[in-house]
Amino acid sequence: MAFQDDVRAEMLVPIVEDMCCEKAALATAILASGGVSFAGLGKIHLTVASGRATVVRRFFEIAKTCCGASGELRAAKTEKLSKTTRYELHLDADTLVDQLGLSDPDSLFGIRQTPVLENPCCVRAALRAAFLLTGYVADPQTEYRMEFALHNAAMADFVREILQNEGFPAKGVCRRGQFVVYLNGMETVSDVLTLLGATNSMMKLQNTSTMKSISNEIHRQINCDESNINRALTAAEAQVRAIETIMRVAGLASLTPPLRDIAQARLDNPNAPLSELGAMMDPPLGKSSVNSRIRRLMDIAEKMVGTEQYEA
Repeated sequence: MAFQDDVRAEMLVPIVEDMCCEKAALATAILASGGVSFAGLGKIHLTVASGRATVVRRFFEIAKTCCGASGELRAAKTEKLSKTTRYELHLDADTLVDQLGLSDPDSLFGIRQTPVLENPCCVRAALRAAFLLTGYVADPQTEYRMEFALHNAAMADFVREILQNEGFPAKGVCRRGQFVVYLNGMETVSDVLTLLGATNSMMKLQNTSTMKSISNEIHRQINCDESNINRALTAAEAQVRAIETIMRVAGLASLTPPLRDIAQARLDNPNAPLSELGAMMDPPLGKSSVNSRIRRLMDIAEKMVGTEQYEA
């Protein structure tokens, strides 16, 4: 199951809420997804629409238990050749408009464009409804992003302002005829999931983030180690070439005993790090002392070949 399906499944579990919150959720669901549809004979229906039957049934339960409303569930293919099914809940507007506070004589069909939240506790219920009908959350394995894709600007502004009032940096953009409210970032998405009551999904997201951080650190360390090894091997190869030049031009006997000893140790151990070369000396030398002698050998070899360069 995709991560966003896990989130929805968790949010579909009924929770104990006040009547005002249930009404806010139903009103938000209607205005965010379906809106108004004609029923004939001058009547209109309030509609909840989704590609998920479980979501539509959840709001049908709210309509019946909270408002005593009756309705009709319908299912239809979105396109002739499409396998996607659209589920719709049609509710009698006469029963619900006043109960949900949706009446507005100055608006089209006399229905408000945005729901009324009676109390602060209704905020979470409204956001849960908006996410269930229009929300998307990315798989945390790929990115940290949450979106609400709405069909009208008024509802998009409603969702964005709620999120901003809760302290979240929600932004809006128009995309393919929809008004999209989005949030980015692991902490932001995690906190919104907590607000929506999807605590299990929040914990899964945070666990995924932790594992990604550990994996990235391991890969970074491996890459760093490989880079250091490659640099050390390249430097050792240059040192061996320099010593071979000294042998060819003047011989190791031309060197002072300290330089001759370190030169011979490098020839015998071409891949050994400087610390190991130092341990081979009598008395043992520190890494800085070995490096100093190696550089002196490189300088001697460079002078022997004129402009030829050797890197320590």
